[in-house]
Amino acid sequence: MKTAILVAVLTFVFAGCSGGENEPAATPSSTSTATASPASTSESTPDATVLEAVPSPLTKSTHQAGELLREDTGIAFMDTASGAIEFWSLVDPAGPQEWPQLSPSDDGALLVLNRGNAPVRHYVVRRDTGAAYELKGGWVPDTSIGFGHVIGVWKGTDFATLGLLDVASGTMTRTGISRDALSNSSRASSPDGTVFVVGNGSEFVLVSAKTGAAKLVKDGLYNYRVSPLPHGRGFALGPEGPGESSNFDWDGNPLPPGNAFGLSPDGSLRAIPGSPGSILSLGMGAFPVVDTVTIVGAATGAPRVRFLGASFHGWAADSRTLMVGDEVGGHRIIDIDGREIARVPFPGLVQGGTQFSPVDASIAITNRAIVDFRTGQKLELVVGDGISTSGRWNADGTEVAFWIFPTPGKDGGVAAQLLPLKFETAPFPADLALKVTADECLNLREGPDLGAPVITCMAPGTRLTFEPVLLTMNPKEPPSEFIGQRQLGESSVWLHVRIAGGSAGWVDASYVSWAD
Repeated sequence: MKTAILVAVLTFVFAGCSGGENEPAATPSSTSTATASPASTSESTPDATVLEAVPSPLTKSTHQAGELLREDTGIAFMDTASGAIEFWSLVDPAGPQEWPQLSPSDDGALLVLNRGNAPVRHYVVRRDTGAAYELKGGWVPDTSIGFGHVIGVWKGTDFATLGLLDVASGTMTRTGISRDALSNSSRASSPDGTVFVVGNGSEFVLVSAKTGAAKLVKDGLYNYRVSPLPHGRGFALGPEGPGESSNFDWDGNPLPPGNAFGLSPDGSLRAIPGSPGSILSLGMGAFPVVDTVTIVGAATGAPRVRFLGASFHGWAADSRTLMVGDEVGGHRIIDIDGREIARVPFPGLVQGGTQFSPVDASIAITNRAIVDFRTGQKLELVVGDGISTSGRWNADGTEVAFWIFPTPGKDGGVAAQLLPLKFETAPFPADLALKVTADECLNLREGPDLGAPVITCMAPGTRLTFEPVLLTMNPKEPPSEFIGQRQLGESSVWLHVRIAGGSAGWVDASYVSWAD
């Protein structure tokens, strides 16, 4: 994305945006730095070459929770109160070399089907009427942009240009917003979908999904991401790890800075992921990691609690409950006092993991079902063998969209925490420490191998710290820092550690745990 080719990035930016408190302001904020060409205005003109009415490639059926869905490609919209399912599937089955992709827009109003091979054909279907259209002229739909019957569409190769297509009227709003097709694009939408932010890791632009008018919010950034702020009040641009983010309301006006990634829904707490380092895994199956999650006060940054051997997977609506990944590859739902509410096993072919309801902390999507952990009620989606699913809540928590798609080959590995979960309350040591848990003394070796020479034998309870070491999987490439290694074909993971005040070496991770 280049500033010079942004459309409507000037004093006339957002001119003509009417109504909606979430629409961009009529005047650029003080953060706007771009200038615009008088010729680069948004235009709204019907374009018959973009949409062609076609017989629907999808068919709709209704089902109840627990009823077997036999198709291998479709979208099931499940009512969260009754479990009633509205299922959209292919009219014509896919061929043996075809992997059709079907997805809904964020609000579920439109369905997008991409199918075929060289070239791919793109279809948009209105969920309310079932009317279907094929996109023409090289446009490719993007279900993450738009609202109602409006959907974002991109056109181009090296640089893709964004348009806003109103499927109901056939009107195309050409924005001129462009995205380097090779860049790591990041975007977010306002709660009602009428405003969105799109960026390529360097520049971020605020766009009205109603008019296509846009303005530059921030540039000169590198590898930044965009994330919505709590309560729908705006968005953040910044690093996911340490460091402050730049925060804005949905008019593009600046808000006070402060890292907004991992904020609880009420904005009072922040979850900060961390890790002592990476493990070089040359084996198959699970990829072991050592992660931590620290909960701090959002305003002060003061540590509250810490979860060791856990990866952060999101907050619940009550801002006290969170989800973490554990040592067996599943999820644990736990509160900030360390009380475990539920344990969710590794879901196998279910993609997207477990997701909290946006309005109720006791309800979540997990393992192809909507589960109420308070009552034990489960509304289950049942599909055939070898089928993957991925679910997503709508904004008001009344419906879940489940993707259903075939999975080629065998199920892959799952990232698993190498060490068991441990809960700590502040104050806690800044350095992460381990202890020997073997019944007898444990060998510290010169290399990650049972045949490596023994440096010393460590008594049970010996305190250890992580000691990064340079490793490489390709002799032609420079080495990188790792804290552990798993050899090809072996199940054991070796950690590189140092005895407090003593020698460094390798130890079998099966015989160590977090220090007290």
